[in-house]
Amino acid sequence: MDAWIICPFFLQGGRYTIKDIHYVADSDWLVPAGDTEFARDASFGYKSSNLREWFEEKTRGRIPASSVSSISIDVFRKGGPDAVCDTLCNLQKGSTCIVNAASERDMAVFSAGMIQAELRGKSFLCRTAASFVSTRIGIIPKAPILPKDLGINKERKGGLIVVGSYVPKTTKQVEELKLQCGHFLKKLEEYEILSISNWTSISCHLFMYMHSNINSNAKDY
Repeated sequence: MDAWIICPFFLQGGRYTIKDIHYVADSDWLVPAGDTEFARDASFGYKSSNLREWFEEKTRGRIPASSVSSISIDVFRKGGPDAVCDTLCNLQKGSTCIVNAASERDMAVFSAGMIQAELRGKSFLCRTAASFVSTRIGIIPKAPILPKDLGINKERKGGLIVVGSYVPKTTKQVEELKLQCGHFLKKLEEYEILSISNWTSISCHLFMYMHSNINSNAKDY
């Protein structure tokens, strides 16, 4: 293994990394990840939004922020895959590299450059979000699956929604779902799971929706 790659960009989840700072989209704002409720998670919490500092935090100082490299968005947009390849090939063996990205195009350029580096004999251990995986193996984005795509006819309506949450945002999303679609949602069960590892109480909800698809006019939350 020549280097660790840290790439948390996730477009669908509103996750962007710009100038080594990781952001979470909240409506029209980009909030530094360390200032969000996710950073206060009982199991996976953190303080740093700067991913160099986050890596030092998570390794308890074993790997200092000053030793962590990064690839900027400018490298993707001005240098292309060749520049990415050169950067990856010049990383110190065993080092860590942060990948900045703000679009799927950035991910595509990075993936192409990584493939070039691998063809030169380099190998990488990657800790990433889903956007990197789909880009790296060439999965083409598709529209959401409809009932007809699954062979579900009008006589077999309905489905099951399972929701579990560590953070208040998911609870807010469930309340918004009930507000917009409650007329054809039926709650089946609500219960609590006690996490043995950290004694965190997780509220889980099971809903059954009575139509083959949710009202297309429902707002995103």
